Amino acid sequence: MKSLKTIFRYIKNYPRLVAAYFTFNILSVIFSVVSLGLLAPFLMLIFKQGDVLKGVGNSNGFNPIDRFKDYVSAMIEEPGGAVKALIIICLIIFVAILFKNLFAYLSMYYLNPIRNRILNDMRTAMYRKILQLPIGYFSDQRKGDIMSRFANDLNDVEVSTISVLESLFREPITIIFYFTYLIILSPQLTLFLIIFLPIAGFVLGRVGRSLKKKNQKVLQQFSNMFSTIEETLGGIRVIKAFNAEKKVQGKFDQQTTNIFHLKNKANRR
Repeated sequence: MKSLKTIFRYIKNYPRLVAAYFTFNILSVIFSVVSLGLLAPFLMLIFKQGDVLKGVGNSNGFNPIDRFKDYVSAMIEEPGGAVKALIIICLIIFVAILFKNLFAYLSMYYLNPIRNRILNDMRTAMYRKILQLPIGYFSDQRKGDIMSRFANDLNDVEVSTISVLESLFREPITIIFYFTYLIILSPQLTLFLIIFLPIAGFVLGRVGRSLKKKNQKVLQQFSNMFSTIEETLGGIRVIKAFNAEKKVQGKFDQQTTNIFHLKNKANRR
């Protein structure tokens, strides 16, 4: 939660970019729902043309998909109407998918400057903080830890920024629109899905906490590796004078092996 507040503190500095990202996400989800909803009459028209005709006049006036099915069914009754209906459905699906991908691209187009500006702000803030720290801090803190924060931690922030923006803006919109469509399509199945959502959330939460612990261990190993590199570069003459290359190499190999195993465990979960 603390990291989320930190990222949000930077995000709020760019309201126009966030608003554009939010708007294009809404449009992308809307056209995604439209393209998905039209697959049903499309498949029924191809494989179950007789069943489509049974729906004529049975629309309840609330479900737009049912109303569209009735429209297609009425069109099929006309001479040559089946081909005409198929062409119309294909065109609508094509246009919906086209606009969905277009708005998804535009949302990512505005997401990239948000992410890059946040990273630049964080780099500037971190460097300013380093200049403000007392000299005693650097005698206790290893340089590799500081370098690791600039390199690996900021890379993790870059990934988490996208995840935060998606969880704050895209995912709620997607859930709302798809749940609305599911309720219109089948309230019973939607209720069944809602019952099992907490179970899935509990399982995913446990997995997420486990991954977080493993990622912290990976970051610590990266910090140790950077410290070893910094110590090697600073004391390369001493290492060569005492023929300690094999010892230093063995230490570094052990650290990279630990990183390899930890990252494999984290990625396989």
